[in-house]
Formats: sequence, structure tokens, C-alpha cells
Amino acid sequence: MALRNYGADNVIDNKRKLLCDVLLTTLPQAESASFALGYFFISGFDVIVESVEHLKNFRLLISNTTNQSTAEALIEGFKKVKQAKEYSLDKEQTSYSDILDGFRLSLKMFKLN
Repeated sequence: MALRNYGADNVIDNKRKLLCDVLLTTLPQAESASFALGYFFISGFDVIVESVEHLKNFRLLISNTTNQSTAEALIEGFKKVKQAKEYSLDKEQTSYSDILDGFRLSLKMFKLN
């Protein structure tokens, strides 16, 4: 299989082309998104959170490399998800919207200035 020459326009180096700009442009047009991340920080997720609200599926595979505020926000978000599941007696499973709401509350609690 031959390698394609994508050129510099397709390289996201966060100098000439920023990942947040690419995501903010492409996510609103997507139906689903999956990310494998070596580093995950709430401050970065906060930039794109509104762009993922409409997605049917959103998956994150993250390493354990992060900072204290992100770890605390994730823990709090998972607690909110667990509470939503416990109080959703009429639902078989918690919706993606419920999960996103839990993380949105966590973002507000641990917002970085």
C-alpha cells in the first residue's frame, strides 16, 4: 500500500494549525467521535464540550496522565453519572446526555481560569 502525501495542510501541530480549531470545525458536522488520548485535561475538554452535545456516540480512551483538578472533575463526573443511573428508575440505562450533564457540572465546579 502506498503512503499518501497529505501535505502540511493536514498536519495539526498546535502552532500553525490548532487541534481545537479543527475539532470546533469538524465536530458539529459529525454523528460520533472517538479519541485515544495520552493526556486528558478538563481545560481542553471545556473548549469542545458544546461541540459534542449533539453526538450520538462520544468515546474517550485516556491514560492516567492528568492533573489534580482534572482527576477530581472526572471523579465527581462519574459520581454524578452513578447518581443519575440510580435515580433513573424508568430508564434501562443512563443516556449519553445524562453523562454529559454530569461532566458539565464537574466542569463548572473545577473550571480553570
